[in-house]
Amino acid sequence: MKRVFHHPPEPTTGKHYWRGLGEYSNSPEFRQWLEREFPAGAAELNGDEWSRRDFLKLMGASMALAGVGLTSCRRPELHLVPFTKNVEWTIPHLRSFLREALEAAGAERIHVIAHSLGNRAVIRAIRDLDLALLSPHAARLHQLVLAAPDIDADTFRELAAEFADKPERCTLYANSEDRALAFSETLHGGYARAGGGGEKLVVVPGVDTIDATHHATDFLSHSYYAGASPVISDLFDVIRNEAPPEKRARLKRRERASRVYWCIAP
Repeated sequence: MKRVFHHPPEPTTGKHYWRGLGEYSNSPEFRQWLEREFPAGAAELNGDEWSRRDFLKLMGASMALAGVGLTSCRRPELHLVPFTKNVEWTIPHLRSFLREALEAAGAERIHVIAHSLGNRAVIRAIRDLDLALLSPHAARLHQLVLAAPDIDADTFRELAAEFADKPERCTLYANSEDRALAFSETLHGGYARAGGGGEKLVVVPGVDTIDATHHATDFLSHSYYAGASPVISDLFDVIRNEAPPEKRARLKRRERASRVYWCIAP
C-alpha cells in the first residue's frame, strides 16, 4: 500500500525564510508579481482548490495512462543486415549506373577506383556489364583500380577471368600490414583477402598486382591508396600517364611461381 506523506505545518517559532523583502512585507506589488509570474505558486498561497502539486499529479497520471494505452502498439520490425551482405544488393544498381555513365558521360574514357568492400560490388558489376551492347559513341572503360579489396582471395581468382579483360588495364593494390583486412580475414574464418600482401599476395593473369606494404599513413594501414605519397604517385602514373608497371619509376619487378608482380619502393 502506498504511503501518503503529509507535510507538517509550518512552525510558528524559530527561523523563518522569505524569498525577499517583497514577500516579507507581503506588499500588493509582490502579490501581483507572484500571481503573474507563478500562477501555480500563487494558487498555493491563496489556498485555491488546484495547487501546483495537484496539477503535477494529474499530469503524471495522464502520462501513465497514455503508456498503458500504447502497450498494444508495436513498432514496425526492421531487418538489419551487415554491410558485407548489404553491398551485394547494390550490384544491379551499380551496373546500371556504369552503363549510363559510359553512354552519357560525353567522355572518351572512364576510370573506376574501388576500395575495400566496394570491390565486391564493382567487380561483379563490371563482370556482368556487357560492353558489346554499348553504342559506338560510348566511353571506354579505361583504368580499373582495386585498392585494398576486402573480398575472398580465392573468389577473386575465380572472378578475375570474367572481369579483368573488360577494362583496358586492371590494377590491384595490396598491403600485408592492412589491419582492417586482417580483422576481416579473422571474421571470415581465416580465409585470406585479395588485398592482403606478403605470402598471401594475389597474382593472377590480366591484373597488375602492386604490393604497397610499408606504405601507410594511419593505424589501420587501410587507406594508403589515398594517403601515402608513393602510392598516390604510382596511381597518378596509372590514370594520368597510362603507364604500364614496367615504365613506372617507383615499381620494382618481383616474381612468384613464375608470375610477375610489382613492389612500390620506399
